[in-house]
Amino acid sequence: MVRLTAIVLGSLAVLGVLMPALSYQGGTYMGYEVAFNYEVANIEIEGFGSLASATIPYNLVAIGGYLAALFGAVVMVLSKKLAIVSVVLFVAAGVLFLLVPTYAAFEFTIGGNTITQMVEWDLQYGLILSIIFAFLAALSSLLYATK
Repeated sequence: MVRLTAIVLGSLAVLGVLMPALSYQGGTYMGYEVAFNYEVANIEIEGFGSLASATIPYNLVAIGGYLAALFGAVVMVLSKKLAIVSVVLFVAAGVLFLLVPTYAAFEFTIGGNTITQMVEWDLQYGLILSIIFAFLAALSSLLYATK
């Protein structure tokens, strides 16, 4: 039962990628948008291409958090002997999720010149739930490993 709990909690942490993760000045961005290079705005002039654009660039911290939670759940499915590895992966996922707002930024491109702007993000419920689920999955995995 504890093993199944850890697997479900780890899977729920991964599903946070489909929920709102961060917001800034009225704009709310999903977990996959924060992690995988989302284009917020693009101004194009026909015949000239893109004049200006704003994106949220790839966030390796977010990608690492979602992958660590996924691998933690997979490891729990594989073997009891690897449960301690799952604990480490779930703790790593939780810590990486906590660091996502620190490393998320906006990237502005105007006429070929790119500027990266760090902003003060607000956490949204998807990322908060991913943090909670990752640490609860780590606790469940630890209970399973010591059982």
